Amino acid sequence: LELAFRYTLSTSDRFGFIKRCEIENLGARDVEVELLDGWQDIMAAGTPRHSQTVSSNLVNAYRWNELLADSGLAIYALYSAISDRAEPLESLKANTVFCVGLDEYRVLLSSGQLDRFRNGDGVEQETLVRGVRGAYFVNARLELGPAASRQWQIVADVDQNQAEIVALR
Repeated sequence: LELAFRYTLSTSDRFGFIKRCEIENLGARDVEVELLDGWQDIMAAGTPRHSQTVSSNLVNAYRWNELLADSGLAIYALYSAISDRAEPLESLKANTVFCVGLDEYRVLLSSGQLDRFRNGDGVEQETLVRGVRGAYFVNARLELGPAASRQWQIVADVDQNQAEIVALR
């Protein structure tokens, strides 16, 4: 295909995990690329380690994955904290993911449409997905001239409170 895809994973004290990506046209002709890139199996903040490994379906029942479409910021939280006690328990933290560097893109909050993308069918942006494992996939169409490249970043952070999420937004 005469394309190169490169990525680097790093961490940042301010923003958490950063995936820096680049796609480059190595050929002599213009190309159009439809990409789908991101992270899969994003956990909600506050998920107990034991529940992650032993009771993953129980954890799925509590998941709330939401996209703030105006900013591209996704929030991964629990409806309520997971407990074996018969009492209400709030979950006040969330994990967040966002993308910078792409002009127009759709966000998928789950893996549910991956086969549609693989088959060449269009995907639709997801703004709220409940009860399934979280994901953050960006879907974009890029035009690259000869020797041209595009870069973008997908940034994820953990255990953020409401004030931190508002400031990040």
